[in-house]
Amino acid sequence: MVGMVLDARQELEIRRAATLMVDQYGGAAAARSARRACVLLSAGYTRAAGIWSRIASITRQLHNETEFHPIPGPSTLALGSAQPLRSPYLSGRVRPTPQLVKFSDGARAVLPLSFENKLGGLLNRVVCSPQGTYGGWLTASPLTMSHALLLVDWLTRQQRSSLVWRLNPYDPLCFKAGVIQNVQVKSDETHAIRLNKSPEEILMGFKTTYRSQIRKAVKSGQFSVEQATTLADWRAYFEVYQDSLERWGDKSEDGYAWRLFEGIFKLQSPNVRLWLARHEGRVVSGDLCLYSPKHVAYWHGSTLKDYLRTAVSKLLKFEVIKDAHSRGHAWYDLNPSAGLEGVKFFKEGFNAEVLPAPVVYVDTTFKRVVRTCAVSAQLQYAELALKPLCDVVSGMQPPL
Repeated sequence: MVGMVLDARQELEIRRAATLMVDQYGGAAAARSARRACVLLSAGYTRAAGIWSRIASITRQLHNETEFHPIPGPSTLALGSAQPLRSPYLSGRVRPTPQLVKFSDGARAVLPLSFENKLGGLLNRVVCSPQGTYGGWLTASPLTMSHALLLVDWLTRQQRSSLVWRLNPYDPLCFKAGVIQNVQVKSDETHAIRLNKSPEEILMGFKTTYRSQIRKAVKSGQFSVEQATTLADWRAYFEVYQDSLERWGDKSEDGYAWRLFEGIFKLQSPNVRLWLARHEGRVVSGDLCLYSPKHVAYWHGSTLKDYLRTAVSKLLKFEVIKDAHSRGHAWYDLNPSAGLEGVKFFKEGFNAEVLPAPVVYVDTTFKRVVRTCAVSAQLQYAELALKPLCDVVSGMQPPL
């Protein structure tokens, strides 16, 4: 491929579109300005660091994942290391297919994609967000807007598979690039607590009943909070999880298997911490948290039925928040609520802020036909109700 020469007017149009989107989301004028820029960008070229940049190659990364040590970025599964590319639950129906992207200006990025087999292969798809987590790219150095535009274009238009990708609210670059590229998304959100105040000030922002329950639990001295250190600790938490599954009316096989928790423990990643609350030495509650440089994600949690009224779960979360604050993290993320109003209500009691976490869906031609038929048959969850990203994030800004 050879470079593309633009005249001054075309270059100014691209600059104007990018500036509008960097400064604010949405708006008809911004969309019109970006439309012509997107046509030009779809050829695979844009301005980066004073030179024309393009995607030079995309190769599947299998044997050298560990040489990549990403900085704050993309995915809660990224955890600041390449380990999740080998995560134990990405096996069987879902398998890792990470792609290494090399740009013509020397920049590199890893797309931690996974291939998911659905309906015997008829509805196969690529997921950039396994299990609904935040997706995106991993980089060893910051990317520019031009790199982000090229990556979004490849993910949503150039690669030929169906795609599911939850945008990471802590990576404004992917949002800005997605708006310029007119990406279509399903609206969703997460709840997160900003850690820019002292722990006591953060506690004072909690709902009155939450503050009272946490202080009462602390004062009682009945509970101790610590990180799990042994496989036996993880096994004890798994038993608490089994108790929760039974309470929720789920079968054991419907939840995560023990091999997932055992596999995560064996990773021995400093970016994964299982927090446990004990009563008289017995594990009664636990939170499994994932750590990136910018935020801490509460990914999994369970409490024994007999201890639900003790507020031990709220105490545990506050202890995790205090630790995250002491380590310099900017956010404690409670993660999306799957549309469950009761879960959202619980999170709002922590004075959590609402952050955009929309999901990109790209269907192949065949899958679009299948989805149309499923919608006509009124099958549950078949209709996606996609909207332009600029409409979804209008008035909402991802955190800096």
